[in-house]
Amino acid sequence: VHGESFVDLFAAYNHFVLLVKERPPGDFALTLIDSLLHVLKETQETTRQGLLHEMKDNTNYLTENLINVEGLTRKSSLALHTLGRFFHHYITSKLSGLSDTSLEVIRSKLVARVEDLREFVMSSRGKVLSSALEFIKDGITIFVHGNSPLVEFLLVEAAVKHNKKFSVIVSEARPDCEGYALTKSLLAVGIAARLVVDAAVAYALEEADIVLVGAETVVETGGIINGIGTYTCALCAKMLKKPFYVVCESFKFARMYPLTQKDLPEIVKDRKTLPLFRSRETDDVTNLPVLSPLCDYTPPDLVTLLFTDMGIFTPVSYTHLRAHETGRNLVCRLLLEKKK
Repeated sequence: VHGESFVDLFAAYNHFVLLVKERPPGDFALTLIDSLLHVLKETQETTRQGLLHEMKDNTNYLTENLINVEGLTRKSSLALHTLGRFFHHYITSKLSGLSDTSLEVIRSKLVARVEDLREFVMSSRGKVLSSALEFIKDGITIFVHGNSPLVEFLLVEAAVKHNKKFSVIVSEARPDCEGYALTKSLLAVGIAARLVVDAAVAYALEEADIVLVGAETVVETGGIINGIGTYTCALCAKMLKKPFYVVCESFKFARMYPLTQKDLPEIVKDRKTLPLFRSRETDDVTNLPVLSPLCDYTPPDLVTLLFTDMGIFTPVSYTHLRAHETGRNLVCRLLLEKKK
């Protein structure tokens, strides 16, 4: 333990919980950055090494305890865990070039660097919209699985601000039934949206022109980890020759290399319970064995295109993105340089 690390760590966690309650759902990435930025600004550490350890300890504590925050799902915590690891790498890479500078100057430069990261994350959605907008054409039918805040943002912006005319088919996304909320949100802004039961995904996909999903994480193979049922939709889309598009911010790129469903992180594996499950014979299903994973892995050969804040890419290993790097793609560069 370094200095006031535990006290600051506890304060950062409380800060995160407070911001989650105050902010609209879907702002978890900014909330994580703001909470760690709070620690950086309030730290009482007096040495460079102490500051480094305190930030590392705080980052680890927050990411490991996110599943305890009310309103935050284990799926969301997977993406934030990736962002937390990147955050630590982001500031330590800056520290390595400040060895002969006073601690106050170091802290002020780190704060400025984190604020740059915050600005990058804030602008990510708009950049993804710019990448994907031309693929949302008038008159098409879009099939959506789950309730990705980024997908909802894209569809609403395309319809409301860019006057695109399209219809949307939304899967239930059981067992959490995320599709219900998305369908209501789309209907509320005048988008023609319909809900389809999960068992009828293949049936409904015949009518769709494209499939559009978000991602909790883009892994090193170019595949994605997303809400359960995404893999099923991708398989159906492949068989029916429908484009399968993924929208995702670059801070969700992770150094993971799953090859099968068994390789998924433990945090998104079987929940052991399925509260929404019902049997025709009885409502008492408490003693039935249940398989209920939170997420599945969709391999890259089922993904047509990735729409990111760095542009549009085919789902090859994302290390190939180095060739597309520009001066402003700090996130991309540091992700590619990050060690396992």
